Amino acid sequence: RSSMDNHIFRSAALGFNRQDVMEYIEKTQKEVESAAADLSRRLDEALEELAGLRRELEDRTDETERLSGELAESREQYAQEKARREELAGENARQSENMRTLTAERDRLAGQVERLEDQSESLRQEKEKLAQLERAGRLKAVVTQNIDGLHQMAGSQVVYELHGSVHRNYCTKCRAFYGADFIQTGEGVPLCPVCGGLVKPDVVLYEEGLDQDTVEGAVRAIARADVLIVGGTSLVVYPAAGLIDYYQGRKLVLINRDPTPYDGRADLVIHDSIGKVLGGIEV
Repeated sequence: RSSMDNHIFRSAALGFNRQDVMEYIEKTQKEVESAAADLSRRLDEALEELAGLRRELEDRTDETERLSGELAESREQYAQEKARREELAGENARQSENMRTLTAERDRLAGQVERLEDQSESLRQEKEKLAQLERAGRLKAVVTQNIDGLHQMAGSQVVYELHGSVHRNYCTKCRAFYGADFIQTGEGVPLCPVCGGLVKPDVVLYEEGLDQDTVEGAVRAIARADVLIVGGTSLVVYPAAGLIDYYQGRKLVLINRDPTPYDGRADLVIHDSIGKVLGGIEV
């Protein structure tokens, strides 16, 4: 027998008639078909929703990639901006350091200028006062190691320049003399226009000896002095420093900002600027 017949037979055995069974089966079959159709519809809706979710996920993935790219670009820009700011900060620091250095250098140079101005004023007062003392008959001679000729410019007449003067220049071949303007206006190595020999300043260079006539004149002036004033020198450069030994008097005056090796032998020691000290003398 078929499965349906078996089912009907069992139903009949249970007390159901064939018509009721058939109606029940048809009803059940329709319910199954309806449930299957509903399930199929729900499945289609679910698949459609899943497809939508996939499209949305793809869109969001694209958006995420775009945002990731923008984020990476922003990070790169930030890194570049940070590096630029650090570079600017370093440059500002260097400029600040340079400014501090320049300020310190400016202050140092200003201090040097001020000291040079003080020294220039001191030298001017010293040279002028010595010239005044000579004109007044109270000063017999000036012995100096300077080569600038400032004593003569101030008016002193008897000046023993131990190391010579840049205002005198001579030919090492024919001994012709030239003034300072010959050197200042010339170009290159100065040569004598008379014989072509080398022209050099009349100053004592390293390992050269002092002019004997100048030394002898200075020794005579020192030995005959009633009062010997030694100023503006540390008395450590020889042979000039040794000339003080020719002084035979008892009125040795040392004027210098710093102590000298001869302070113990002096009758009067003044640790100050010689220009300032001499400037206070009334002639």
